Amino acid sequence: MPMESDTPTKPQFPPMGERHLIFLPDRNKDREDFAKVFRPEADRLAALYGVPPDNAVEIDISLEHGDRKRKVLKTIEQCEQIRRLDFLCHGWRGGIQLGFLVQTAPLLAKALKDRATPDLVVTL
Repeated sequence: MPMESDTPTKPQFPPMGERHLIFLPDRNKDREDFAKVFRPEADRLAALYGVPPDNAVEIDISLEHGDRKRKVLKTIEQCEQIRRLDFLCHGWRGGIQLGFLVQTAPLLAKALKDRATPDLVVTL
């Protein structure tokens, strides 16, 4: 009769790409920023890290700022574990195009709290 080991088994994590989210706007705003920068960069990151197509999430930039933020948070909250998070969008001193302001950054941290791996990488 086989004996159970007292040594805990190492948890099995999904491949890196499945723990990687890429957020980007869904269209050009003023220039060809989506077509020439954000979408191509998302495609390069997806190829590099093996990110499934559904993990590159386009956010409708015609939505109000708060609605963009809620869409990002809802997507994060549907994940079990996140190792890498990329925001490919415009940013400014007070926030980013996809809905977060300095004042609402704690909401992002809260959403990531129980989902982030210890070595989480966030790119803004």
